[in-house]
Amino acid sequence: MENNGKTEEYPEKAKIEGFPARLKIAIGDKSVRSFAKEAGLSPTVLHKYLAGQSEPTRLALIAMAKTARVGLNWLASGDGSIIPDSEMVYIGNVENIIEAYMEYLEENKYLLPPYIVADEITMLIVILSNKDIDMHDRSKIKSFLNDHGSDVWVKSRKYNKIYGYDKSKFPK
Repeated sequence: MENNGKTEEYPEKAKIEGFPARLKIAIGDKSVRSFAKEAGLSPTVLHKYLAGQSEPTRLALIAMAKTARVGLNWLASGDGSIIPDSEMVYIGNVENIIEAYMEYLEENKYLLPPYIVADEITMLIVILSNKDIDMHDRSKIKSFLNDHGSDVWVKSRKYNKIYGYDKSKFPK
């Protein structure tokens, strides 16, 4: 799962009350021990933060936000975006992603309803935001799609049974 398991928390967990709850989300699927080591903290101290028995120093807070790849302000206060500024997707990148995705669909002769396309583009933006791919280069985005297009489909179709869509039924 992308971004330490936080991909799905972005939409519905934007305002979480209490530092321990936000820290737990930030740690995601990692063990406390491995996260602490990666952040340069002791597991004991991290357990105290999670239990609400201690507050982090400014340096510890910065280290945890960087390790978890979450917004510093969000982790500290619950305000702002869970997504750090360094990972925000800018409008020029979104345009490149949309254009590359539409070319990918056309080249592969996929005819998808607009709301499916929108859903997949949204998921593609999230996925690419967490990859080391130059989003200014449309050919790199298309290369990613050619290699991982089915991953985007699977992740965007989380509720496939509700919608009742099967990609194999769309014309190719």
